[in-house]
Amino acid sequence: MSYFEYITVLDIRNEGVSDTDYTDARVLECIRQASAKVNLYTDQWFQPVVGIYYLDGGDSPFLRFPEFKKFIEVSSIEILDSRTSRIKSKVFPTRRYFDETTNIYQISNCGRFIEFVTDVSGLTSSGNFDTGCKYLWPLGRQNIKVDGVFGWLEEKYLEATVTSAATAGDTSVEVDSVENWEVGDYAVFYLDPANNVVDIQIVTGVDSGTNTLSFEGDGTSGGIRFDVPLSTEIKTFGRVPLLIQYVTKRFTIKLLESLSSVLDPENIINNAIVSEKVDNYTYKLNASVITSSSGIDSLSQGGTGDSTADSILQRFVTQVPPVVGYI
Repeated sequence: MSYFEYITVLDIRNEGVSDTDYTDARVLECIRQASAKVNLYTDQWFQPVVGIYYLDGGDSPFLRFPEFKKFIEVSSIEILDSRTSRIKSKVFPTRRYFDETTNIYQISNCGRFIEFVTDVSGLTSSGNFDTGCKYLWPLGRQNIKVDGVFGWLEEKYLEATVTSAATAGDTSVEVDSVENWEVGDYAVFYLDPANNVVDIQIVTGVDSGTNTLSFEGDGTSGGIRFDVPLSTEIKTFGRVPLLIQYVTKRFTIKLLESLSSVLDPENIINNAIVSEKVDNYTYKLNASVITSSSGIDSLSQGGTGDSTADSILQRFVTQVPPVVGYI
């Protein structure tokens, strides 16, 4: 999945949008635009993003994304010496810095930070830790390489293994167990873990009788979007938050309207007329209707043009912690 998709075409069909009015390809395009709009407003990801990211060490015990995106799972962390400043360690030689062989870290603060475990009493006897020392991420620009899974989900963790290979276009894949899997879960396919080849689709059906997970296509293939080899590992880290799904549906249905009709000057002016005079034909316009119809007001105020969606997304924005400094 190269784009963010917070809902499926099937979700929009279930809202009454007919395939005779809008093709699957058109609906999918609008879903991707709507999901990108959610990302732009919140500065967050609401689907699992699997890969490697380079973060700034801040000479503090806490490591984070600049936008406080969430950590779900961390596979490995590496300090890149070529990008790391050694000034601090020379000025403060008693400080202790990250060492891949000895330091223990954990995801904390609702997934916003990676921090060092403070209780290291079990390790002090080995000499790896000095009692009372503060362990820090060394200062640097993109000097900390983090391999993991990132995103803001309604979290759950399940694994399954493919028991029968599937090809692109198949509507389902057979696995060893579908226990606790649900419609709406993100399925992360580890197609080639050694080369970090991963793909993602949203589960649209679960059959416990045949141990199969079903997937909706992208509007062209009609099913799974990629070949799935035998023994491929599939994981889920959860699903899109329910309110984000709702907002994405609202945006998608609005985006399905043709821009040529939404932004038609004649329609905008007709809708904005509040009074008319027949003699010499003059009319009075409501300026707020014009700015609202054209999207000018929402852009200037930092909104999305949908007050209901804005109020929901603002709730997610306010859950992001304020930027603070550490000594």
